[in-house]
Amino acid sequence: SFFDPSLGTNGQACVTCHQPDQGFSVTTPFIDTQFDRSQGLDPLFRANDTATRPDADLSTTGRRRQAFELALQLGVFRIGKTLPASAEFTVDSQNTSRFGPLPNTADPQAPGQPTLSLFRRPLATTNTRLDSVVLWDGRQNIHNLRTQVKAAARTLMLGPNVTDAQADDAALLMTSVFTAQDIVRDVGPLFILGAHGGSENLKSMATSPSAPCLPLTDPTQAQSVPPVTPAPTGCTDPTRPFDLYSAWSGLPARTGFASVARGEQLFNTRQFTFAGIPGTFSCTACHTTTDVGNFPFVNPNNAAPNASLFVRYGLDSPEFLAHLAQLNPRIHSFVDRTAGLPVYSISISVPPDQIGPTCGPAILPNLTTGQPMLQTLNRSTDPGRAMVTGLCADLGGFKPPILRGLATHAPYFHNGAAATIEDVVNFYDTIFQAKFTEQDRADLAAFLRSL
Repeated sequence: SFFDPSLGTNGQACVTCHQPDQGFSVTTPFIDTQFDRSQGLDPLFRANDTATRPDADLSTTGRRRQAFELALQLGVFRIGKTLPASAEFTVDSQNTSRFGPLPNTADPQAPGQPTLSLFRRPLATTNTRLDSVVLWDGRQNIHNLRTQVKAAARTLMLGPNVTDAQADDAALLMTSVFTAQDIVRDVGPLFILGAHGGSENLKSMATSPSAPCLPLTDPTQAQSVPPVTPAPTGCTDPTRPFDLYSAWSGLPARTGFASVARGEQLFNTRQFTFAGIPGTFSCTACHTTTDVGNFPFVNPNNAAPNASLFVRYGLDSPEFLAHLAQLNPRIHSFVDRTAGLPVYSISISVPPDQIGPTCGPAILPNLTTGQPMLQTLNRSTDPGRAMVTGLCADLGGFKPPILRGLATHAPYFHNGAAATIEDVVNFYDTIFQAKFTEQDRADLAAFLRSL
């Protein structure tokens, strides 16, 4: 079913946006190639989910290139979402009309409902057995993959009649296939000299009867297992969430092996601070699961306790990105890449005296003064998790994804803002004011490419 376009009516299948040779996501070079090969007529290019607006003019190759420009530039696809009825905020306007009316009541993804258009990268659909929620905003979880597949078929492939058996078949692939980097240029195989990288080691860990912390021990249970809450004991080792390449730490310092090992150590142990948040933390504060890198086991059916699962890192805020670019010129590429996204004006309905405690997680800090940038609440390219929960505190929140196989599916972040893994490292170096050396940045990038 995963590869079957007959589940929908527009020629798309799950595999259209989840290509096996791209880590079961899709890259911008592939999108470019498909457009040039077909002049924008390949099933990858459809008005309902690939275009900037569902009523886009697709009459000529030039018009199609314009309509699909965000997919070509950022590798993002349009999601039509409605605002929860009880939301603590309203979406009042957008900065341009080129994305269609706001709200759009003629969106084929939600006929007759008022939607706004959000543009997001396709997450990898493999390694799902090691996850707890799927999709960037967590609106579905591993325990209702049948619902997730049917919803994707209905809204993206325009297939309203997917059967339970067809949905379960696609879900079975998602929970049974494991992808990870096996070989890296200038390093070699990632499972030699005592290392535990590679897809076979990941699969062995995930399918072992004694494997800790699996939310789903049998893929066929995907429709019936209740959410796992609280987290099973022994789920992660907070002192070493990644322990794939420690055996390489004693190898000659100038080798690629040693660089990967140093990057893993930095990822696990380098401590940062973030303005407005007490204490220190490392990359593993959000990328927690041992040797996987996601943040698992928060009950997605209970909105209030799971705010920590969905992290606001500021890429939805034009003001915050501009602030980061002032601190580090390397971030200008993020500003330039995201300039074509819609910017929504948001009004907060929470009383002003409650903005701090209620909306605190959604307020980004000025990294120079440490003071909250309250204006970051008022303009966003994507409200994120808040479009599911309606909570002001979830504005701009997105799930930390699984990191395995990362090198196969650039660009990165929910909106494709980072073109390369090096850009990802530069972003976090800036936002956490980590003061990485050039060697640190190279080592972290080498480690991330080895996952």
